Amino acid sequence: MGSKMVLVRQKSSTAVQAAGQTYDNEMVKSIVDILGPNVGPAARTLVNAFVEKLIADTNAMVKADDTHLNEASDDSEAADNRDEKKDALRNILMEMREIATPVYGLDYVRKLGFEGPTPTDALAVCRLGAQVLENLKSVAAPEPKRRGITLDLSQFTSPIADEVAGLDSALSKMAGEKTKAVTTMVNKHESMEQFDITFSAAANIISTLLKVAGENELARRVRPSTRKPGQTVEVAKDELAPGDEPAAEVSPS
Repeated sequence: MGSKMVLVRQKSSTAVQAAGQTYDNEMVKSIVDILGPNVGPAARTLVNAFVEKLIADTNAMVKADDTHLNEASDDSEAADNRDEKKDALRNILMEMREIATPVYGLDYVRKLGFEGPTPTDALAVCRLGAQVLENLKSVAAPEPKRRGITLDLSQFTSPIADEVAGLDSALSKMAGEKTKAVTTMVNKHESMEQFDITFSAAANIISTLLKVAGENELARRVRPSTRKPGQTVEVAKDELAPGDEPAAEVSPS
């Protein structure tokens, strides 16, 4: 399913395309009646060219939207994986801290890297894990606070190392996905801007020619909105939230 801002544009485009393709003979005839038969081929070429350009730009916009949505889905999966790795490492660190504090005291625990609440941010947890891992090698444990208690914290070294590596990899992948998501978002907005330019021109031309041909109601329906870029007046009105009052559309002079 596409994003709403693209779906309403696609819906508007479909309406204008259909009008241009279905009423091309009537529009051409009305121009011929005013300007003469020599203008007929040019009028038909103009209408067909606008419809073809509108179709092409609509397809490009939809493709860019789908690409961004797919990338956003990958971004979500990468975020879930990052959070799982973060929680796993954080739980190990909290377990070690909880065990080490009553045995060796707060001073030693601080020297390992624990200060204040255990962080919840993924990058902060990863850095804490790496710091604790390094300090476990270099900071000698003091005598236990209580006699008869022994504690081998080296048993935490391997699990912490594995989880730090996993979280670091997940963070790198997340950063890469975010970069891709930004790129696809930029491409999407650029394609929408191009669509809006084409749509405004095509909808204005076709709406005007329909009016000249006497198809006043259809001309009104496919006229581009002055408030909502890339949308017809009709679609913009349908998209109003419940309770909203439609603002007056400015008719082209």
